[in-house]
Amino acid sequence: MVLALQGCEASPSTSSLTVVEKDSLGIRRLSVQGTPGELPIWTVHPTPSFVVPGNQPPFLSDVGELAVLSDGRLIVEDNQSAELWMFDSEAAPRRLASRGDGPGEIRNVESIRVGRADSVFIFDRRHARMTVLTPSGTVAAVVDLPRGVEGEGTLLVSAWPLGDSIVLHSIRFTNPGDLTEGMRLGSRESVARLADRSGRPADRAVRFPAGLDLINQRFDGRSPFAANPAITVDGSLIIHARGAGYRLEFRTPDLALTQTLHWPGTRRPLDQDEVTRVRAEVEERFTQTGRAAPERVRALLDQLFAPEVVPEELPALGAIQVDDSGRVWVQAFRLASEEWQQEDAWHVLDPSGRPLARLSLPADTRLAGVRGNQVVLITRDELEVQNLGVYTLEQSTRR
Repeated sequence: MVLALQGCEASPSTSSLTVVEKDSLGIRRLSVQGTPGELPIWTVHPTPSFVVPGNQPPFLSDVGELAVLSDGRLIVEDNQSAELWMFDSEAAPRRLASRGDGPGEIRNVESIRVGRADSVFIFDRRHARMTVLTPSGTVAAVVDLPRGVEGEGTLLVSAWPLGDSIVLHSIRFTNPGDLTEGMRLGSRESVARLADRSGRPADRAVRFPAGLDLINQRFDGRSPFAANPAITVDGSLIIHARGAGYRLEFRTPDLALTQTLHWPGTRRPLDQDEVTRVRAEVEERFTQTGRAAPERVRALLDQLFAPEVVPEELPALGAIQVDDSGRVWVQAFRLASEEWQQEDAWHVLDPSGRPLARLSLPADTRLAGVRGNQVVLITRDELEVQNLGVYTLEQSTRR
């Protein structure tokens, strides 16, 4: 499916925003005028239809990636235990994968995608491979993917099924230099490249500059203000560049650009008080680990918060997903300390790319997945125990 942006001079009647469309060389370019606060508010029903409690087996302690099958079953990865679970509508658990390096085992799951006929595609970053499960949860295929397809200084961060292809999403540091020890400042770019279903990369790729970041020997970024471009796939390819501006790019399965969306009203200036606060939070986390001497921590923080690394504005976007009806769910960028502060963090776009609503969630809640009018939330209680719940989406026109 190609997500086409329909021609319009104004947004739907449920919103006071204006969407201006221009055509440039056959590419539809939309610009949203207004702020997210002008959107209607969507909420969820306060009572979930079913819950997976974190204080009962399998004791989910750090919910990571998640997907929803067409019959409502959940595929859930637990980061801490490195296990993959399936839950039915009665919340009955079934383990699909455990920590390990063999076929069907996992280490570091970065994405779970439901494909045609409820086949499940799991990308493991540590193993650089995609595991394909049948709807019943058995392993159908294991595909090894190239780690350094873009050359020296490359990190493969995600992979997605797309028709008969796989989209490889890599971060490439263009001037990594000699990183035998320590960390240094480097320029990042994001690369989306097609590969066939055996993992063999094709020549077709698109590149997106992603600014500066502090990197180590494994080419992992460490700046708390850095955000790499993210990819989500729904028959067509949607790529958004997480810079100071809110920008989405809609591309066909062969990576041809068909439309863009720009929303200037979402910009968030970064002032010195916030930089100071974030530095103190990062220093506390480093100190708590006890893995480095205080002077080493301070030297590292001086690099992390150097003027050339800290941006003038926070990145606009944090995550993106597409539900089964083609609506695009876009999360505003959140600092690590704001992970559980998600009131008004999500904007909902219709399949044509026009803003529909903003999602208001209770405190200590994170959005994990959407299918139809069912929303999967991760909640955290006063003891920081995580619970999974399936809630009914409630749409409203109030602002």
